[in-house]
Formats: sequence, structure tokens, C-alpha cells
Amino acid sequence: MKLVCGHHLIGPPHYLRALTLTQVQTINDNNAENVETERPEITVGEVAWLKICEVNHLGAFADWGLSKDLFIPFGEQQQPLKAGGFAVVKVYLDNQGRPTGSTRINRWVEDTASALTLGQEVDLLIAEQTELGFK
Repeated sequence: MKLVCGHHLIGPPHYLRALTLTQVQTINDNNAENVETERPEITVGEVAWLKICEVNHLGAFADWGLSKDLFIPFGEQQQPLKAGGFAVVKVYLDNQGRPTGSTRINRWVEDTASALTLGQEVDLLIAEQTELGFK
């Protein structure tokens, strides 16, 4: 079980920050060349604990393992983000099909666990503590 807690990271976040390298063969003017391309560990539809790299007039940008940081618009921020901080971020596709981040996790989480069975092992990402327990 992997466990990340809202304000305290438990253990090294190697599974959140590591890149998966993929072998790609490119052919250009009869010259074949192997190139490694980067792919983030977190993909569309997933949630992870990410470092906020920059905040500017457009929104915030989080390091998700690619050279181009993940954009989190102000309208998708549960609370204002600060450069150097961390946040739980969900990656989704915006209306133009671009990967975008959201810290408004409640709109993405279902309150039921109908797909789970008793005793099934799961990975957890604890986002925050509430009066009733943890989210």
C-alpha cells in the first residue's frame, strides 16, 4: 500500500515523480534512430501529490515529470497555490483536449465504492483530515 498524507509526505514519492521512458524509433531521410521520450508517471484520470513550480497571472504550474509543467487554472484551485508547495492534483483533459490539473478533488471523487470487494488491496492517497476522519 502506498500512502501519502496531505501535509506530510510519508516515504519517498518515487512512484509519483519517476518518468517512464519509452523507446521510439524515428526514421528521417533513410536514417533510423532510437530516441527515448519521456512520459509522466501520472496520466489523465489519475491523482498525485505534485510540487507547485510556479504561480503567475494565468494560474499555477506543477511538476508532473515532463519538461512542460502541468497547468492548474485558478478556477480549478480549491485554495490558492504557492510556488514551492505541494498539492493533491487530478489530471483531466480540458475542453480543447489538453492535459490540465485540478485541486478540486471533491468534484472527481465518488462517494461509493461499488467496484471494490471485501479484502481487496487498494492504493490510497490521503488528501486532508476532516472532523469526521480523512479524505
